[in-house]
Amino acid sequence: MKKMLSIILIAILSFPLSGCKSNKNNIHAIKYNLDTEPKTLDPQAATDVSANTVILNIFEGLTRLDEDENPTPAAAEKWENNDNFTVFTFYIRKNLTWANKEKAPLTSKDFAFGIKRALDKNANCPLSYKFHCIKNAKNFALNSKTSNSLGIEIVDDYIIKFSLEDPNEDFPKLLATPAAMPCNEEFFYSCAGQYGLSHTAILCNGPFKIKHKYGWEHFKNLTLVKNDAYQGPNETCVENINFTIGQNFDNLVDSIKNETLDAGLLNLDEVEKAREKNLTILPFADIIWCIAFNCSNEIFANLNMRKAILSSLNREFILNTLPPESSIADKFMPVEVFTESSQFQNFSDSRLFFNENSNPDDYLKNGLAELNLKTLPNITITCLDTSETRTIISNMLENLNEKLNTNFNMNPKSYRELLASINNSNYQVALIPIVIDTNSAVDFLSMFKSDNKSNLPKYKNPSYDKLLDNAKSANPKDSTKLLIDAEKLLLSQAVLYPMFKQKQFFAINPNLKGIIVHKYKAGIDFTHVKKA
Repeated sequence: MKKMLSIILIAILSFPLSGCKSNKNNIHAIKYNLDTEPKTLDPQAATDVSANTVILNIFEGLTRLDEDENPTPAAAEKWENNDNFTVFTFYIRKNLTWANKEKAPLTSKDFAFGIKRALDKNANCPLSYKFHCIKNAKNFALNSKTSNSLGIEIVDDYIIKFSLEDPNEDFPKLLATPAAMPCNEEFFYSCAGQYGLSHTAILCNGPFKIKHKYGWEHFKNLTLVKNDAYQGPNETCVENINFTIGQNFDNLVDSIKNETLDAGLLNLDEVEKAREKNLTILPFADIIWCIAFNCSNEIFANLNMRKAILSSLNREFILNTLPPESSIADKFMPVEVFTESSQFQNFSDSRLFFNENSNPDDYLKNGLAELNLKTLPNITITCLDTSETRTIISNMLENLNEKLNTNFNMNPKSYRELLASINNSNYQVALIPIVIDTNSAVDFLSMFKSDNKSNLPKYKNPSYDKLLDNAKSANPKDSTKLLIDAEKLLLSQAVLYPMFKQKQFFAINPNLKGIIVHKYKAGIDFTHVKKA
């Protein structure tokens, strides 16, 4: 059979943000606040956006994503694939080293070991299943000792080949994610279980490295310095990245304007001010605003009570006013969410939320009987304190008071206060923001599993959990069916009621250019920053 090769070789000059040949472009330090302490800087175990942001700057994979989320050559100078995208061969640059005293060479073995660690069940890599596209990876994940059949071949020190179960044109993108970063096997075992937990237990290969000694003061700050050993294509103009950790900046716009910070994610009520101050604004993850019930609350742990409220709502009346940058969420699952094989909405009818019912009293009566209550006590709906949101909730209260003949109240809060109330389960019913921080259908639905910290409604259902667990290990066709069943179950339980989708924005110091803000918790890449 004639073999056609598609060779991807992108010259460094085609990505103008790379390189810093002139001292006039040098930047002494970038200042950025990590929302939380990174739980670990082990790329194969990291889950939070703070950790991924640091990892993107101190490590480099075979590829690196540009500002359009396209893979570009990084540790690999080029790659090629066969005609049906089931075999990929990567050619690693021969002058790359680790940032240790010996400047150990970076080789194919390091990349193979990193991905094998991601697949190893003992590593607890949360994204392990994404590498199941590699041939026999599922079997390897169950029993890491049987590695001979795994579709990763170390051709020589600088050539590594991947064989896949099915065609996957986007495979080079996967190799830019933190879980695909290289890992030096000898150094890893020398850390004796502490890999990624301190500056002495991290060996970098990226444009930056952690400053020695006091570079990582846990829960306070983390300082990166330029890695002089780095010889890859992504040379940086930045000398230092100074991360503060968990600091509270009440006014992010002013903090960026006076250069206390160089960038940050805007609260929804700061966007207009950021525009007025001429900050650079980039769209970030979208937010789906949903009516949610606190399922840990005695009243709203009751399914009939939840159904009584949702079946009282007239969507057209409630949503006659929308906040800025918003559109009505006709479906629960975001448009950009995908299964292993295709866009999720190609298979699912997400219009499964409750519609207005002419007689929601039946749900109310059944719920009161199950709770041994004669009447429903006063209920408070917590929401964001903006004019548009207050109008939406006022309309909702009008529906509820009319249909259920019960007193419902509104409790408007600032964005920060709203998040605190939701995260602490200090609410009965709330209009909550759900950030779309993944483009994976299984990851999105997993946010509502019983043990997930992102499960804001505190919904617990073993049947739902099992559907999601099985979907992660099933073949693409069966996985899609399980995900559809999980979505139906979640919405039939009246836990969430989608209202509208709103854009979220990232603000940047206008004197800088080249900050790449990746969606879906993938992190912030500062390696290409220059002076504007």
